[in-house]
Amino acid sequence: MMTFNEAMDNTNFASLLIEGRIDEHLNRLKREFTSILNANKVLKEENAQLRGEHYKDEELSKLKCELVTVKTNNEFLLTDEEAKRRYEFMEHLKTCERYKKLGTYSYEVTPTPIGKAVDLKCCCGYEMELIKL
Repeated sequence: MMTFNEAMDNTNFASLLIEGRIDEHLNRLKREFTSILNANKVLKEENAQLRGEHYKDEELSKLKCELVTVKTNNEFLLTDEEAKRRYEFMEHLKTCERYKKLGTYSYEVTPTPIGKAVDLKCCCGYEMELIKL
């Protein structure tokens, strides 16, 4: 397909007018314009698809990094219920007189073949099972 500039270079516009071939030239320009619009539409669709795939790849990459962090640091992820129990334990600490003086509590992690059991222990002796197996 010939571009507009190529068409203008290859054809003398005045001669087109004289010969009455202006309609031919306009039709050629319309076809080229339609072709460009179609290519633009296809490129927009491909771009949207690639952005979607990039987002998925980016999200997977973040999740893989999080998994590596959890595995290497022996951390643990909490479910909503476990997070609620942890919050309840933290509320206990706000009212515990011994904790206010000593300021210590601990996570007791017990590895098992099927996962990790985690208990929260306050310096006053209060215990809460955070992650149950």
